[in-house]
Amino acid sequence: MDFYQRLSERVASGEALAVCTIVAANGSVPRKIGTKMIVREDGAIDFTLGGGPFEALVIEDAQEAIRRGESAIKAYRFLPAGENATGMTCGGDVEVFLDVHRRAARVVVFGGGHVALPLVRLAKTAGFRVAVIDDRREFANDVRFPDADEIVHAEGGYVGTDFPLEADDWVVIVTRCHQTDEACLRHVLDEDVEPAYCGVVASRRKAKVLLARLVQDGYDPERLRRVRSPIGLDIGAETTEEIAISILGQIIAERAGRDARPLADPDLVPEHLEVRRTARARDAR
Repeated sequence: MDFYQRLSERVASGEALAVCTIVAANGSVPRKIGTKMIVREDGAIDFTLGGGPFEALVIEDAQEAIRRGESAIKAYRFLPAGENATGMTCGGDVEVFLDVHRRAARVVVFGGGHVALPLVRLAKTAGFRVAVIDDRREFANDVRFPDADEIVHAEGGYVGTDFPLEADDWVVIVTRCHQTDEACLRHVLDEDVEPAYCGVVASRRKAKVLLARLVQDGYDPERLRRVRSPIGLDIGAETTEEIAISILGQIIAERAGRDARPLADPDLVPEHLEVRRTARARDAR
């Protein structure tokens, strides 16, 4: 099978993988520049870089790159010992680009109401996959959410919904009332997998009451401290569109490990500094 056809199939399936490409080669090496191999998360491969200890090291490094979610360039020397040695005796050396491909993270929106409409559009624009779950058929359909990747009608109620969460999910709970918000949060907390983020729309007072009730019911306080409620960044959001921006802004910041401080720095403005200005030279006529 053609390499790019197989790669397209693997990417379409949503599995994480690394494309390993020889980008530099010197001396005696098993394969030439441009040779490619696909390494999957479990270490299974498609195609080959030449086999042997060298390929085994590339597979190991590719798996680590997949776990980190970061592409990298690795050097390998075909020597029995020393830095970057493969244990082989060919004497050459290569560099391999480990290009990590991971499926887009998913924003899971519980509730298909007013905030969900702009949030789904924004999340898709930002490159997320999006799932929408609502217990009302008129709110859980592809006419209302044409951009959503998944739409689930929680016909039996949110708690009984068979919708397993994943570790890289970003969960937003914005249902029609506090009772259904709480039901959704309990559903998330009861899942075997803790998502990357879980936020619940609420005022500060109602969030405090909700979280206190869950502590009283035996939920882990440390786990509850990771719940973002009130949800979003403090940007003074009032309209549904502004609230959606506030929520997605918090998700993007937390995904990047940032605290969402302003980029502007007043200390960049000097009190005393003379800047020499140079006039532009005019073209000679």
